[in-house]
Amino acid sequence: MSEVKDEVVVLATETETHKGTEITTYKGYQAPLDGSYDPNEAMDIRIATAVATVLKSYYPGYPWKVLSEISQGMIAFQLPELMGPTLHAFIRLKDYNDLSDKLVVETAGNLLERMDLPRGRCDMARYREAKERLGSFQFHDIGKMHS
Repeated sequence: MSEVKDEVVVLATETETHKGTEITTYKGYQAPLDGSYDPNEAMDIRIATAVATVLKSYYPGYPWKVLSEISQGMIAFQLPELMGPTLHAFIRLKDYNDLSDKLVVETAGNLLERMDLPRGRCDMARYREAKERLGSFQFHDIGKMHS
């Protein structure tokens, strides 16, 4: 019996340098933990890639992590260094007729403002300051950000 691992398979990486700081973007896929076939794999990858492209376009330099799980009816994204492994901004697909760029941009912009980070290009000095203030962010109503 083979062991099923909770690991992301990295499909591609891209590295950019912004104000002397290297930011690497990973495109990956995490298979179901039970090892079963995932009929949504290709679509989840396409949606996550599209959302990541929007985030990088409107908010360049931020190290976004994007997750698409059609089977769960959601898209989620985060800034892992600031939000930890479990906290994400969610967009519930059933709540919207269209997953639009505008919805993604508004949700991400609101998230950035909560952490006192600028909309637009990442300011690395402010990003580092935000890392020092991790416990002060108010995320208790994060699921209601775009309701």
